[in-house]
Amino acid sequence: RSILERLVKELPDSSDCWAMLATLYSDEHMFGFPGEQDPLGRARDAAQRAMDLAPTNPLACQAQHQSLFFRKEWQAFRPVAERTLALNPLDSATVAFAGILLASSGAWDQGCAAIENAIRINPNHPGWYWLGPVFRAFHREDYPSAVDYATRLNMPGYFWGPAALASAYGHLDEPEAAGRALKELLSIRPDFPRSARAEFEKWMSPELADRFVAGLEKAGLSKGAAPASSPGSSGASSEDGFWVAVPAFRASGTHPDVAALRESFAEEIIAGLCRFPYLRVLTKGTAGARYILEGNLRQAGQQLRVAVRLIETTTGANIWAENYSRAFSPEAPFEVQESLVPIIVSTIAATNGVLTHHMWTSLRDREPLTLTPYEATLRCFGAFETPAPEELTLAGEALERAVEQEPRNSVCLAMLAVIRANAYGLGFGKDAEPLESALAYARRAVAAEPSNHLAHHALATVHFFRKDAVAFRTASERAIALNPMDGFTLVSVGMRTAYLGEWDRGCDMVRQAMKLNSKHPGWYWMPLLVKAYRDRDFAGAL
Repeated sequence: RSILERLVKELPDSSDCWAMLATLYSDEHMFGFPGEQDPLGRARDAAQRAMDLAPTNPLACQAQHQSLFFRKEWQAFRPVAERTLALNPLDSATVAFAGILLASSGAWDQGCAAIENAIRINPNHPGWYWLGPVFRAFHREDYPSAVDYATRLNMPGYFWGPAALASAYGHLDEPEAAGRALKELLSIRPDFPRSARAEFEKWMSPELADRFVAGLEKAGLSKGAAPASSPGSSGASSEDGFWVAVPAFRASGTHPDVAALRESFAEEIIAGLCRFPYLRVLTKGTAGARYILEGNLRQAGQQLRVAVRLIETTTGANIWAENYSRAFSPEAPFEVQESLVPIIVSTIAATNGVLTHHMWTSLRDREPLTLTPYEATLRCFGAFETPAPEELTLAGEALERAVEQEPRNSVCLAMLAVIRANAYGLGFGKDAEPLESALAYARRAVAAEPSNHLAHHALATVHFFRKDAVAFRTASERAIALNPMDGFTLVSVGMRTAYLGEWDRGCDMVRQAMKLNSKHPGWYWMPLLVKAYRDRDFAGAL
């Protein structure tokens, strides 16, 4: 926001800048972000400026219809939303969002048809595209369909999924499922007992909001009640205790872009962490976070020093700390950020990262059958650090139980597929059956969440062991494209690419993974060792 506010002063005739600023102002209202007074008034004015500058700019139309929707100016909203759809029908995110707002305004069929089109355009879309169908299912009182659509949201840390599930299960009189969803909702939004109605009425009519609230009350939500298991409370379960927060970095230096970097650095790291579906990331504030990543930017002449540290809040212990130094140029201030964010994110968040290591080791002494599906996901990372038979067996048992409890949990399905395939590859399963079950789990993971890079990683792993090189390459490329910051996926793909005969390309990928995470486990060196032997470079092998 601060960057765009500066840019519209420097480039007052940029319709794109005004449009994106208007969108961020509307987002302040939509997500409850802190800011100055009257965010929707500021959004209206900025969107109108964007439209005046470029009436056919789809970003300007999108910003204007979003502002009008949240101001409940329905007569003006719908023509602008329809204009947005016409201006760029190939932008699936804009089409989906316009569809959600049209549906919520009462144009149910028109809005949901737009969403279906967006899903066809982009089959690897994020889960929020399903919000419109969720709202329509509640409008029709079709709660089984509401459960189906809400399950597809599958966005950790996003309250709408568990809110819709808890309400729908409440209406269906399924207290156990409703209770699980409600617990997750309150871990994300401890304030929801007090803010539920206001949150719903941002998006829908009071009558439909009543339907959502009624379902939540049947699920056990009490107005004004303090949730017993919210993050940071003394009664929180271990599952509630894995939230991660990244506050704005501190900064010192003479150049104004250093001050701008302090917020954008944190925002980019948060965006990177959100690529990892097993992490629960707070998008604002640090309340309830068990892990906090702090950073400090210090300009010294032509150098920018970046100090980061990961803190475990319950003990105050430093889990990890690192200092980086990069050349700083006022002409390209964000080059430092682009250089360091992938390294920081991968070092802490990858399957073999310092954060995930701390998470899984905290569960090491728990019996597999006592783990929740989320905990089972974290616990299985031990099998990737130490791929011993007992670790693979323990991880497999925990994940099998997890997918019985949550059969559409894409991360659990993906990890179970990888565990089964790795067991076969390490010689712990000699027949073809582990590969066939692994293939089935991997395909289910992709179907449950096509944008989950671990699902495609799992599919690539299984195809490698089935000796299907073409399918392996397709799945590998998709996995890396979805999350280029995951050093674990990159090294796994690189290693197997090398073993399929593309030694130089595969080993280059392995070295890139090592650069992303200098704290990687020793097995990352294995393909380089094999290549050295293959090249008769025995000194290099040593």
